[in-house]
Amino acid sequence: MRTRALLVLFLVSCVSPPPVPCTECSGVCVDLQNDSAHCGSCTTACAAGEVCRAGTCKVTVTPQGCVSPQIECSDVCVDPRNDAANCGACGTTCAAMNVNASYCAASACTYGACNAGFLDCDGNRVNGCEAACNPANASGARCGSGGACDYTACLAGFDDCDGNRANGCERALDSITSCGSCTKVCRPANARVYVDAGSGDAGSTDAGTVDAGTIDGGTIDGGVDAGAPACGGDAGPCAPTPGAACSMGQCGFEQCVPGFGDCDGFAENGCETNVRTDSRHCGACGTVCAGACIAGRCNKRAFITFDAVLATFGGADAGDGICESAAAGRIPAPRGPFQAWLGSGTSTPATRWATRFDGGYVRLDGVTVADSFADLSDGSLDNPLNVTEVGTTMQGEAWTGLTSTGSSAANCANWTNGTNMAPFGNVGVSNQVDQRWTAVFLQECSRTNVRLYCFEQ
Repeated sequence: MRTRALLVLFLVSCVSPPPVPCTECSGVCVDLQNDSAHCGSCTTACAAGEVCRAGTCKVTVTPQGCVSPQIECSDVCVDPRNDAANCGACGTTCAAMNVNASYCAASACTYGACNAGFLDCDGNRVNGCEAACNPANASGARCGSGGACDYTACLAGFDDCDGNRANGCERALDSITSCGSCTKVCRPANARVYVDAGSGDAGSTDAGTVDAGTIDGGTIDGGVDAGAPACGGDAGPCAPTPGAACSMGQCGFEQCVPGFGDCDGFAENGCETNVRTDSRHCGACGTVCAGACIAGRCNKRAFITFDAVLATFGGADAGDGICESAAAGRIPAPRGPFQAWLGSGTSTPATRWATRFDGGYVRLDGVTVADSFADLSDGSLDNPLNVTEVGTTMQGEAWTGLTSTGSSAANCANWTNGTNMAPFGNVGVSNQVDQRWTAVFLQECSRTNVRLYCFEQ
């Protein structure tokens, strides 16, 4: 019976639960916090007269008591100068917050260093690093006024736009609403979001689309804006215009609206130039017209004189001078010289004019009269040449001395006869678009209400 009882006792011992906390040492579970044979580690055994407390060997109290500077705490002798469980007094435990190590030194709790993202802003070494402080996109996290989280400087490309020092430099300065600074809104004129050429809306054949300064590629759906509307004050807060972009703190744009270009090379102001009408940038930046730029093309201009001209003006060259004088006071530079649509003897526009232009001729209101020099002599115009150099409409006769094909015809004795007797002069009528615009009938040279057609060279 005794043998059986011992066996039962042995079995009960084997299945007893291990100590908690349990660390395996040589195949045996031990409590390193309180096991004097394994105090703090499997290989540390407390000396005679010592016990293990909180993983540290402590001197047990003898009948003579503890030797100074040690004091008795829970039946063991401890040094309150450096015992983290009894720091300065029994039971005072060092447990600083958010630190890499908490310990006792000179009878006071302290710590090694704050964990990342925390600071000791109240100056109390006992409670450790109580203040969470991790300002975004900033360097030099520090305690500010009243112990609030602060920082030394923003990282490049960021700024503190909300004025809250605790959250650091929360705004990236690479957006179209904060481009290089908190308040800089990108508002390029006449820009749009990028449109891929394959979408069928990348340009305009009559406008000379300029897409200089494109920052981003790919297709981005979006609208078109013809300018930067007013904002600020009564107009309300400024908002980015369509197509705005920001790169390295500088405003730019994705693409110009068809018909506009960035001809000054300053992307911040967008597509400032109307390449449909600017004679210095006609159809594309840098394309200079001697004459007018109409619908993105260099065109020559034409008009009928506002003032009537007597037939005795003295010849085709003198007629050219009348046209140039009329243009000089009304049509600003840049422009070419103006010559008259006149025949005189064997002289015709085909032999006398400085250029036989293969581009279009337009009235001063921008309406096309003819598509080329050859179109002037094919018997028809696109539209009547009935607008004067002062912009008024004039319906009446014009001296020509030419046939419908531009050959020399009756010319009032080379524009010297001012009588109502022969020889007479050929005239056209300004409200006509067929051959009658240049050759409708012979007119008496004494007439005082006939004008000249003038064309830019």
